[in-house]
Amino acid sequence: MKNALVIVPARMQATRLPGKPMADIHGEPMIVHVWRRAVQSGAGRVVVATDSDQIVQAIAKVGGEAVMTRPDHASGSDRVFETLQKVDSQGKVEIVINLQGDLPTLDPWLVEACAAPLAQPGADIASIAAEITDETEWKAIEPLVSKVNEARFAAMAGGFGRGGRGGRGGDQAGGGTPPGMPANPEREALKKAIDAKASAAELKTALTKYHEARKAKQAELEKAQASLRKVLTPRQEAIAALNGLL
Repeated sequence: MKNALVIVPARMQATRLPGKPMADIHGEPMIVHVWRRAVQSGAGRVVVATDSDQIVQAIAKVGGEAVMTRPDHASGSDRVFETLQKVDSQGKVEIVINLQGDLPTLDPWLVEACAAPLAQPGADIASIAAEITDETEWKAIEPLVSKVNEARFAAMAGGFGRGGRGGRGGDQAGGGTPPGMPANPEREALKKAIDAKASAAELKTALTKYHEARKAKQAELEKAQASLRKVLTPRQEAIAALNGLL
């Protein structure tokens, strides 16, 4: 993997649970468990970014590296950026992994899995996500957790993934181009033809154009995947495959 740096932001004044990074879990602070997961991933150098002497001491006690940052940062990303400037003033780091400090049970391989796509030229950012399949769970966490649009590979494949939530039923198409995804003229034309109850000839024309465009996008996707394989190690390729990237 390219020169990578794992930064774990951790502050003591959490809104919902003040002092959370130092919460005891089986005799060790939560932040130490997270640090261990990061180290076990083998993704790169691991640095804890904090505003607390307690956290610095806890990490130093287990042989880790921690950096003091300003206490007034608005977000963990701001804290990560300050830390990056301090520990990589010459700009040698190519990949920065922002690992949340409240994930003590995270599987270590997920850290490297998140960074694997960044070995692909042109990739600027990657994030780990898990599909929510239980509607009850979705409603329970709706206000609290960031979401990823359902359209898998839609950004790469031009919006040919599944439609977003809330599509209409009956004989209307629903779906359309998911929010935040690239425009897909052929998909939109097919949807309009269905909703307008177009003639069989008109539907056939729209469907033919849709399939042609989809094949072209699939070819682009396969080309991108082939390029990705060329720069990945066997381990990284296995991780990417496990996460549906290959």
